[in-house]
Amino acid sequence: MQYLLLIYDSEADWGKLTAADQAAMYQEYGQFRKEITEKEKFRAGSQLQPIATATTVRVRNGKRYPAGHRAERRGKEKNHLERNQIIQPARL
Repeated sequence: MQYLLLIYDSEADWGKLTAADQAAMYQEYGQFRKEITEKEKFRAGSQLQPIATATTVRVRNGKRYPAGHRAERRGKEKNHLERNQIIQPARL
């Protein structure tokens, strides 16, 4: 069985961190990814783009309708999806 890990973070809070703090968080994440890769549990993953680049797409009657940028929600988001990981642990 595979699992999808969703890592959420606050863009506003991230922007307030010093470069050293951001580097420390990337280092900690890098260590986590290294460990699961060495155990052959890592399958795929990627960092996502900022909220400002998001577009909503609605599907009705099998047709896709882009709803445009989420400008109306921008600024109201407390957390956003930062990155995703697909893993396959032997057990949880």
